Amino acid sequence: MLINYFKIAIRNLLKHKIISFINIFGLSLGITCCLLVFLYVQNEYSFDKFHKNANSIFRIVGDNDNDGIPDNSLMPYPLGPSLDQELPEIMYYVRIREYDRIVKIDQNLFSQKLIFTDSNFFNVFTFPLLYGDPESALKNPNSVVISKKMTQKYFKTDNVIGKIISMKFENEFHDLLITGITEKVPANSTIQFDFLISINKLKDYREKDQLNQWASAGTQTFVQLHKNVSIANLKSKLSNLGEINRSLGRFPLSLQPIVKLHLSEIKYYFTPNSKPVYSYILSAIAVAVLFIACINFMSLSIGLSSNRTIEVGIRKIIGSKRIQIIKQFLGETFILICFAFLIGLVLTELFLPGFNEITGKNLSINYQLNLTTLIGILALLFFAGFIAGSYPAILLSKFKPVDVFKRSLKLVGINWIIR
Repeated sequence: MLINYFKIAIRNLLKHKIISFINIFGLSLGITCCLLVFLYVQNEYSFDKFHKNANSIFRIVGDNDNDGIPDNSLMPYPLGPSLDQELPEIMYYVRIREYDRIVKIDQNLFSQKLIFTDSNFFNVFTFPLLYGDPESALKNPNSVVISKKMTQKYFKTDNVIGKIISMKFENEFHDLLITGITEKVPANSTIQFDFLISINKLKDYREKDQLNQWASAGTQTFVQLHKNVSIANLKSKLSNLGEINRSLGRFPLSLQPIVKLHLSEIKYYFTPNSKPVYSYILSAIAVAVLFIACINFMSLSIGLSSNRTIEVGIRKIIGSKRIQIIKQFLGETFILICFAFLIGLVLTELFLPGFNEITGKNLSINYQLNLTTLIGILALLFFAGFIAGSYPAILLSKFKPVDVFKRSLKLVGINWIIR
């Protein structure tokens, strides 16, 4: 049956080459628009989901205005250790503080961003090490973990474990031992870094006194919870931690899932946030463009349908039922849409560099389909096929053989010309 639909679809394509080209290419542009937006939206909602324990990682946030809506993510240094002691639900805590520092390698000076963090960093976040032990890489205050990108930039090789780099703290340089090399940080990670240093190194910096001060807030504090922890109960406990809340003196605490950081109104400070409304607007535009392309496809198909009325009449005379004719025309439309989809893929690859420049992203088509991508593609094809093919199929299938051969078919008061 499908082979027959395919043969008829190809035959009609070749019979009306110019109109078929306009039809398929127009639909391809609509599909291209949808694919570009799909890649963008998929990326927006994929942030931080690559972490192995993403569902149990939360950021501690506060409500400065006491209006029930968390709006602040900068926490005091002592908060993480205090919560770890007070709440058995917490498995690990990790504090993150970003700085710009001067790095000296072979007497050459560079300005780099670095992150001060706790030794549990690799226990909580899934950033695999190419070299080094994640359990001990940040235990020594004078150790540093760097990215593969930095090893290539500064050393022209990957394995630089044991080498020394110097960083400027206050007015003097401190030697740091390279104890780990990370793989490339995913682009859909809220936490971006090239250098990781133990937070205990701050004791050699001007903020050494702040490590024990509740009055100064400057870190993002993350916690990983044990399995089967009730988030509602834990939030209730957070609001009832009298001593800690008195120490904060400003706002009640709450939990924010790490997978919601990127699309949150609460600033992360280290990488820019985005807004869900951008995804909604782009999705609406893409659907509108595809809908218009489908309407155009449908209009041209109806325009050509006058050439197939005799075919429909003969099929009905020899016993074809209306549902069979509907299936035939929908099948032909689906085959044409598959052609349009393949052309749309090519156009998407051509337009991606410019689209990435506009959006500031590094999107690409992953041809190793995952479940989400597969569902998205099937939904796109089904939507386009149904919109573009349903009306012509229903219209043609309702023709009566007697009207076809008497040349008395009418649509909106206009006679169909039968050639």
